[in-house]
Amino acid sequence: MSINWDKEIKSALRLLQQSNPNIQEAIVHLESILKQNAMLSSTDRVLVMDDNLDMLELLQEILTGHGYEVVCVSHGDAALEELRKQNETHFHAVILDLVVRNGKGGLSVLSEIRESYPHLTIVLSSGHPIEMELLKENKDFILLNKPWRTREILQILERGCAVSRENYFLSK
Repeated sequence: MSINWDKEIKSALRLLQQSNPNIQEAIVHLESILKQNAMLSSTDRVLVMDDNLDMLELLQEILTGHGYEVVCVSHGDAALEELRKQNETHFHAVILDLVVRNGKGGLSVLSEIRESYPHLTIVLSSGHPIEMELLKENKDFILLNKPWRTREILQILERGCAVSRENYFLSK
């Protein structure tokens, strides 16, 4: 049985805080260390949002097969919720489908993700060439045209996750 040390430490910190409010500074420091540890972990974490379940399954299989930890969601609201739930340092990159049928697409949540999580690498993916052409000049994200090649997405994520770590530590 594997122990989730982050969860255990956070639980212990909450108990300490309840019993002695004067140790708040130490708790804040320890939480900061936990965040940095998550960013330094050897496993890059990627959040994938796409309304095509086959695409989610394929990306999950490819990325986990190459050592990434992957969380998949089917619309923008779920992506935002997952980011909030997992803490800002949990993910190194986000792949967003530009257009989804039910719910918010990647473009709808892009600005909120960029504002709330400025260190994240954001990849916008779409099979709609006209929309992709309109977004080509924007430097806030990386464009990935569907159909993509496995090598292409792996190269983007390798560079993107490294940049995310660097951006995170430069912002501290």
